[in-house]
Amino acid sequence: MIQLSELRPSGKQRVYDILTVLEFDMADWSESLTNKERSPSSNPKYCYNWSFVRDDKKVIVLFLWYEEMRIINGRIYQEHSFKQYAEEQEKGRKKRSLEIDYAIGLAYEKKLSIDVVICQGNENTKGVLKRELDQEKWFVTGYDDKTGACIIERGNSYQPSKLADQFDANNINNPKYEYEKYGVEYARSSVIRRKVLLRANGKCEYCLSDGFITNSGDKYLETHHILPLSQGGDDSFINVIALCPEDHRKAHFEKDSFLTQESLSNIVKAKLTVGNC
Repeated sequence: MIQLSELRPSGKQRVYDILTVLEFDMADWSESLTNKERSPSSNPKYCYNWSFVRDDKKVIVLFLWYEEMRIINGRIYQEHSFKQYAEEQEKGRKKRSLEIDYAIGLAYEKKLSIDVVICQGNENTKGVLKRELDQEKWFVTGYDDKTGACIIERGNSYQPSKLADQFDANNINNPKYEYEKYGVEYARSSVIRRKVLLRANGKCEYCLSDGFITNSGDKYLETHHILPLSQGGDDSFINVIALCPEDHRKAHFEKDSFLTQESLSNIVKAKLTVGNC
């Protein structure tokens, strides 16, 4: 299992060189320079960007901070909400925030892998101390169009659909913001659902049985709001638990069920306390 420390960049690759290797059209880096004596690689129009989308929209590059990487059950990920972050920023940072949000949303919608440049911060200058292109691909496995909240996971051979819940299996048409119907529609964040499935790691969080394998090869569990949305419950990481289908039905319908709101809440709180997520 890879450790986060193994991803710490050891050198400082130039943005220009990284994009050249990934076959971006670099002509405007030279043509748009006001001072033609400067190196195209230092063009301020591009070199401070946080993301790049190739003209054919088949290659997406994100620049992510090493310090913001997290791990759940051996899976390395980052969480962001650049669309919300943009609302608080001045012109330049707002533009870069909205551009990276667009790139993330595009990757999620088109199911594209992402090339990630891992950046390490410089505590003295607040800039980039080191940066290197990760040799493994990343995937956007959850994205909410309304808020821009997203979860981005690392793994060269990893396919985002290998963990699934009832909303994935039902092939809901809108992949960006999911809904559950019990007479009323309630929004459910794909980011929260995904992070809960990562926390469960393919096992029911109540009985610990393995989720079953679907026809498409996914490990299937069902995500369940401990305090129902209809009763004012939050769509949050601490209020959602992953259950096998049998336990999910019991939580909703079984008489004198042991799957009480208190028991399920304690399971999630215990996982948070021991640092499993």
